[in-house]
Amino acid sequence: MIRHIIVFVMLSYAATTYAQEPILSFQSEYAGRNMVGAYGGITATSSDFSNRFVGSLISDDQLEPSLILDQLSIMDADRNKLGMDYESGVIGSWNVKNGPHSLLFRASDGAHIHFSTPKNAMALVFQGNKPFAGDTLDFSNISGLGMRYQQLSIGWSYNQGIGASIWAMASFVNGQQMAEIDISRSWLYTGTLGDTLGVGLTGTGYLSDTSHVGFAKPSGIGGALDFGLNRQFQGDFSDWIMRASVQNLGIIEWSSRTIQADVDTNLNWYGVEINDLLAAGEQFEGTALEDSLTRGIDNSLSKGRHYTWLPGAAQVDFVQLKDKGLELGGGAVVRWNAGYNPFAYGRIGYRFNTAIALHSTIGYGGYGAFQMGIRGGYVSEHIHAGLAINNLEALIVPSQFAGGSLNFHFSYLF
Repeated sequence: MIRHIIVFVMLSYAATTYAQEPILSFQSEYAGRNMVGAYGGITATSSDFSNRFVGSLISDDQLEPSLILDQLSIMDADRNKLGMDYESGVIGSWNVKNGPHSLLFRASDGAHIHFSTPKNAMALVFQGNKPFAGDTLDFSNISGLGMRYQQLSIGWSYNQGIGASIWAMASFVNGQQMAEIDISRSWLYTGTLGDTLGVGLTGTGYLSDTSHVGFAKPSGIGGALDFGLNRQFQGDFSDWIMRASVQNLGIIEWSSRTIQADVDTNLNWYGVEINDLLAAGEQFEGTALEDSLTRGIDNSLSKGRHYTWLPGAAQVDFVQLKDKGLELGGGAVVRWNAGYNPFAYGRIGYRFNTAIALHSTIGYGGYGAFQMGIRGGYVSEHIHAGLAINNLEALIVPSQFAGGSLNFHFSYLF
């Protein structure tokens, strides 16, 4: 039965190990077994926003001023991050002639969103510019990326024995939709009486073809590679598995109908002087309005191809193996093109028997700070399943954290 636990750990932990993204790795299958399965999950994480604020923003007609002040009080002056990932798919492996080689298959749908904003930008959005009359508000360094894509993947794994394997996959990527923004400089001056406004803006933005939207409709194409290795080794008191993987190492080329905006401008608005309210209409008719809003824009809109790296990940994970008793583990994750800080985590749990285990995870980094989660697993001769709930800190203290994560994995071996 221990060999089933090994397979389950390497299949299921890959789907639910860290709270930031429900990525599933193809892991070791021992010779002679085939597998079909499904996995999915959605994660949203931030320690700079709060569930209380986000919930009110979604459900209430108007935000309470006290709630806005509470939200601003927990935000960093320069960078406040929020990230979300979604992925679901079907998977399979087919052993070749009961030998060490297997073919791997996957079809998946995924989405990723992340953004970073300074505190001043949030204050401007939710309080307006009145509190900053007579002052210049700097809200530079706003960035964000959102994309949805589908993947069809085929791969190979080689199993040297129980708990030892290497694997690799190549994927065709269909880019469905994308929006990207990077504002390096932005400021707003508001006159003391509100009669003068000045705005400065420097940045770029990209938006995929808006005339071609819908599930799996191609606005871009690309490719990606996933690869990894797994190794079981003996410790002083139990066996361990080390798992290392690189996932979504790829790029999408968005079509020539992708909209690009390059902005580098300063705008000024001086208002209108009205000397006689009773004849205001006549004064508007005869006055050439001194408004630089239209003539001061120094930006250009164009269309052309754009290249975007997929939000990928590299992960190392250690898992303790026992038939029964306390189990430990841990690891680390780094990501690219995801606005993501390195994430390190530890794990502790209990295996009740060879079929059922329950583990908790505590980590730091990613899109938040302190994070915690819990997961359970079941393994039998033919069924392997796992369920994880992460970002429990946002459910326990909704006034300080934002997020929530749910991941599952199910596979049938034959």
